[in-house]
Amino acid sequence: MALTLEALGQQFKSLLNVTIFYPNTKVSFRRYLSGQLREVTIDIEELPIPRELLDGNYQDDDLFRSKVQVWINEIWQRKDRLISDLKSQQVSDSSFTWSQL
Repeated sequence: MALTLEALGQQFKSLLNVTIFYPNTKVSFRRYLSGQLREVTIDIEELPIPRELLDGNYQDDDLFRSKVQVWINEIWQRKDRLISDLKSQQVSDSSFTWSQL
């Protein structure tokens, strides 16, 4: 992603952060292809890309590289919290109904 921002950064304004969560089921590629996964939660979040990340040299600039890594790690941490919240919600509230696609 950092190389894409470096090459095309001025063309981007935001990033779509997509999280896919399959509750109450074992996920496998075979089950996915065969249509056996009936429930899914999809969270889509538009995140603005910080201006300072739109113009830099990831390979040669240590400070720029560090800023990109911090930003990406924060996104992953938020995603991890969301998945943890979804898991705990399904465990703590047995009456919770998931949307079906």
